[in-house]
Amino acid sequence: MICRRRGSSVTPVSTSTPSPPPTSLRTWLVRLIKLAVVVGALGWLVASGRLDSSVLRFDRQALPWLVAGALITLVPFLITFYRLSWMLRAMDCPLPLAEVVRIGFIGAFFNTFTLGSMGGDVVKVGYLVHATGQAARILACVLLDRVVALLAILSLGGVALLVAFGHVGDAASLQGLVLVTLLVLGGSAACGLVGVVAMARSRRAGLVVWAALVLSLGVALVVLAGQSPWALVEPAAPDALMRGRVAVVVAVDALAALGAALLLPACLPGGRLAHLVRHHLPLGESFMRFVDALLMVRHRLPLMLALWALSMLSQFITMLALFVLARSLPLDVMPSLVQIVAVAPLAMIINTVPVPGGGLGVGEAALATLLELWTVNGQVVTGGAGIFLIWRLWVVLWGLLGLPAFLARGRPGATEASP
Repeated sequence: MICRRRGSSVTPVSTSTPSPPPTSLRTWLVRLIKLAVVVGALGWLVASGRLDSSVLRFDRQALPWLVAGALITLVPFLITFYRLSWMLRAMDCPLPLAEVVRIGFIGAFFNTFTLGSMGGDVVKVGYLVHATGQAARILACVLLDRVVALLAILSLGGVALLVAFGHVGDAASLQGLVLVTLLVLGGSAACGLVGVVAMARSRRAGLVVWAALVLSLGVALVVLAGQSPWALVEPAAPDALMRGRVAVVVAVDALAALGAALLLPACLPGGRLAHLVRHHLPLGESFMRFVDALLMVRHRLPLMLALWALSMLSQFITMLALFVLARSLPLDVMPSLVQIVAVAPLAMIINTVPVPGGGLGVGEAALATLLELWTVNGQVVTGGAGIFLIWRLWVVLWGLLGLPAFLARGRPGATEASP
């Protein structure tokens, strides 16, 4: 406390930090709802038999698979930190890779032990701002890193479904899943890729990328279709009807990407749609912050594409970890790598729901439900909840590496008290 003299009297002036406002009832209600989602998801998995403790029993023969899956689970962490290091250099905020890894593990720790997956990003931003002193650039960097990772998993899901739809047979539910997911994931990835290029470079550059994308998808459809004709209405052979429906979905995705190439450049600051997006559309302010971040790296687009490819590799390795860990569990029907890659990206996206434990229970329920749409020799593929849970346990254990770093260095921005 500092005493300030006023005339003949002395007035005490408090220098302590004001106490934070009390947590509102709405905040507590939201937390309770999030906790209820976790409890409800886990309860449903146990009650339905999709999550059985016997599945998580390991014998000595499964130990090599378990260790291999654990090591593979660590690799995406390291790729993510390396990608963030690249992003920081692109934003002219370079940090040593070891420091980025330390901060990344701290963020991973808080991702698991806070109410939602965004908690770790908030902590990560705090440490990075403290280390670089560049608040605006760090915010843009973390936002772009999130967007690149999202585009990667959307792209991987779309590519995987293009490959997997030839294996779905005549299962109506699985065909519907492929079509809907390909529409959502494939369309989002195409719009994101073309839109980012159009905003970062020019509308013409976006149209060039769109044309190349349409040509690639057209070739892929022709190769996958083989000699079988396409059909859009019944009666028709199931494989021909499926190919025709996939062609329609891909065409819709291509039209959506064309719209992104034509409209998104008008959302740039000073554009005709910028004011409308910022002030009148849901999440408009967040979108415009992304646009501002994109403008900071618009002349380093090749680097962004390289980071996107690196993120694709990271996501695929995560799918591989799920496949290897499944081999360590005593499952009646083992899912193939194609089956896991076809549905796990969607489960990972669902797992980002901001609930305690980084999506605890939600991702398990999603993968269990999606894998059960597949059959092998007439048997339903089960065990998705156990696979996701054992993967999550290893993620948590690797995330605990951030706890010593957090305890050793304390909170970002902390300074020693002056004598």
